[in-house]
Amino acid sequence: MKKIITLMLLLIMAVPSEGALSVDMSEYVRKDVYKVQMQNLNGNMERILQKLDSIESKVNDMSDRITGLTARVDGLDARLTETNQNLGSRIDDMKQYIYLVLVLLGIVIVLPSVQKFLDWRDSRKPLITLEDVKRLIEENNAELLKSLKS
Repeated sequence: MKKIITLMLLLIMAVPSEGALSVDMSEYVRKDVYKVQMQNLNGNMERILQKLDSIESKVNDMSDRITGLTARVDGLDARLTETNQNLGSRIDDMKQYIYLVLVLLGIVIVLPSVQKFLDWRDSRKPLITLEDVKRLIEENNAELLKSLKS
């Protein structure tokens, strides 16, 4: 595209300039001088086009490198995301394990107290049994009989 535009500019400038006069009409341009000047101009344009082509190839090469680096960065990002997710799940598993250990430790510590409480509840005797009530009634009846007899 650049070459075509440059060629069009050269053709546009070359056609009307054939044997043109200067602005103040005091000097004529000879045809041989004009041709040499045009050849120099064409040579300069060719060198500029070659430099542009080399710059364009360098830019394309850099673009390819950037594309490769982008792909590598995307791959590293995916690996880091996966590693982060795996690490998160491992941390969650470790939390569950710690909670389980703490619950079991709490059960082991509280178990003797619970056993004492249950043993005390089961082993306590009622303060007054049926036999005690019968015995007290009999003793009271015996005292009443003694007091009546006397």
